[in-house]
Amino acid sequence: METRKFLVEGVMCSSCVQSLEKGLTKNKSIKSVAYNLANDRMLLTYDEKNISIEEIENEVSKLGYSAVLYTPDIKKDEKNIVEDKKSKKQRKFFYSLILSLPVVLISMISMFGIEIPIFNKENPFMYVSLQLILTTLVIYINVDTFNSGIKFLIKKSPNMDSLVVLGTLSAYFYSIYISYLSIYIDINHLHHLYFESVVVIITLINLGKYLEYIAKRKTSTSVQKLINLSPKEANLLVGEEEFLVDIEDLQIGDIILVKPGERIALDGDIIEGLSFVDESMLTGESIPVEKKIGDTVTGATINKSGYLKVKITKTGEDTTFSKIITLVENAQISKAKISRIADKISSIFVPVIISLAVLSSLFWYFIIGKDFSFSLTIAISILVIACPCALGLATPTAIMVGLGTAAEKGILIKNGDVLEEFSKINTIVFDKTGTLTKGEAEVYEIISKTYNENDLLKIAASFEKYSDHPLAKAITKKSSERNQKLIKLDNYNNIEGKGIEGTIRDEYYLIGSYNLFKEKDINTNEYEEQIKKIQQLGCSIVLISKENKIIGLIGVKDNLREESKNLIKLLKEKGIEVVLLTGDNKIVAKSIGEELGITEIISEVLPSEKSEVIDRLKRQNKKVVMVGDGINDSPALAASNIGISMGSASDVAIETADIVLLKNNLLEIINARIISEKTIKNIKVNLFWAFIYNIIGVPVAMGVWYYFGGELLNPMLAALAMSFSSISVILNSLRIKLINKKGLLYDK
Repeated sequence: METRKFLVEGVMCSSCVQSLEKGLTKNKSIKSVAYNLANDRMLLTYDEKNISIEEIENEVSKLGYSAVLYTPDIKKDEKNIVEDKKSKKQRKFFYSLILSLPVVLISMISMFGIEIPIFNKENPFMYVSLQLILTTLVIYINVDTFNSGIKFLIKKSPNMDSLVVLGTLSAYFYSIYISYLSIYIDINHLHHLYFESVVVIITLINLGKYLEYIAKRKTSTSVQKLINLSPKEANLLVGEEEFLVDIEDLQIGDIILVKPGERIALDGDIIEGLSFVDESMLTGESIPVEKKIGDTVTGATINKSGYLKVKITKTGEDTTFSKIITLVENAQISKAKISRIADKISSIFVPVIISLAVLSSLFWYFIIGKDFSFSLTIAISILVIACPCALGLATPTAIMVGLGTAAEKGILIKNGDVLEEFSKINTIVFDKTGTLTKGEAEVYEIISKTYNENDLLKIAASFEKYSDHPLAKAITKKSSERNQKLIKLDNYNNIEGKGIEGTIRDEYYLIGSYNLFKEKDINTNEYEEQIKKIQQLGCSIVLISKENKIIGLIGVKDNLREESKNLIKLLKEKGIEVVLLTGDNKIVAKSIGEELGITEIISEVLPSEKSEVIDRLKRQNKKVVMVGDGINDSPALAASNIGISMGSASDVAIETADIVLLKNNLLEIINARIISEKTIKNIKVNLFWAFIYNIIGVPVAMGVWYYFGGELLNPMLAALAMSFSSISVILNSLRIKLINKKGLLYDK
């Protein structure tokens, strides 16, 4: 299966979204479809062996829309596409307004006792002719709206345009009929013309669509800010010559020159130069990092001081920065479970509204005995005031803003479901090493009763250099600092999660955990006092034996992150249960737990066993979040309801976790929770007002208020209300951005 993103045109409202998604999933080669009404993107998962991109685009076309694969070229030209759409909507509103004003003036100025020469009711032919011509021009300018509405009516899947078309064309053709009666039979029929209603409705809807489009674009500004961080050009070196080229023209293996103050174009390795690089856009760390020959640099980071020559290792969508952008964009297209209520209603919304318009009109005409003009007004008002757009925008706009706000904070949330689920979690399980601790373990003490300190360290480091465990790295680092020449091993064997064994000059050595030594029945009594003392200090113990006799131990300590204590305190205040899950022994785990204030501690667990712990917690009806480093903890991250990975967006972290904390700051977990809660609350408010608007607006348009002595709703006011209902939903979604300005989010 492959997942690709498409740019889709012609989707007007939630009814269109339902039509598109249901229509495409009828094809067995298409597994899933998610369309975001707020940014016109469709994320589609399909079997690439059975259906091609061209066939997918044709399938979309058959449903009445147009789709094109969202390629880097389209992405590059997106700013122009957005501006063209904006200009088109602006022109449609402006031209409609200019042509509508004379119609409104001619039809209503007599109410103020003013008569326009020639174009007045005393001259019915000129009076109706000018209105008819101008109204027809307004319809012509908006012919795409009418084509869309009629096309989907014929396809028996009416959308918002269909409601507008039914309402305005009914009024338009009825007015033409009234014009005939007024000119040739009775001038008094002029009071029943609807030309001004037609043009004003169309103009107000155009105004609404224009303002809605501007507001919708603001919901995606967070991603645009990220995209703008990427440089557009780079200094390509060919021999000794330097050329300024677009980064799209760079290839793997090219060498670029990065001058002080410039952003690094793409991911690569430094082959010449020494500098400090600002990686705050990735890690959140404001202090620049020293970079020298052989170090890796990431695209979009800033070279602060010296020059660098960088050999490109990744281009296009393979770069770290591109993957981050893609992750956020794809997440914004996804849906939350809460949107399913609106989806179900949207699928029947337009047909129900059309039915209500017809039945209400017939009721007033046949049952109550009102004239045809009155009954038509009822039908037009119902068709125009109903707003499926508000329902369709309620969820995606809030999710877009929520995920974008999180991305600005360096929190990558993979989809809307994760955003929703995170607001419900009640248990967080933390891995210790590299998560609650800094992941920079250091040798704390070396103890041996038979070897000197340096010799014991050399033996241990000779074995540990073959392991990538944090404790092993601490030992090899200490040995390197002392410029030790390591011993060549005859052979070695890694014992997963426990230690390493092998031989030197045919003598058997074992280096590993206390539990491993117990399993191997190696007597540790001689060092028990020292082991216990160091463990109580929060150190992890690495034991060393030769020919199954213990010869010493190394205590390694990984200090807690500065924010760990504060995080645990904040989580407990929110009523969230905190669990420490570690492979360390009980004494070390208890020491760390007491320092942090964690009482639920699960220790001496192998990496492969962590997922079993997560499953056990889930069977207790707990909503479980696992926080780990995204590599050793992959099974546990996958088993949890939500997996959170620390680190600066490594490929493994992005693939494994549901949430990636780019800034490597644990307090971002609290921020993710706050953003999640605010977004879901915002969605609920949006859905409430979208439902309430239609629940109140439609009955008023049906004449319920009039029946009990109120005023009859004017179709023009109905159009105004409909236009601003969608805008209000979008503006409410944008309020999520204020949570950072209000100081509700935490910093390091």
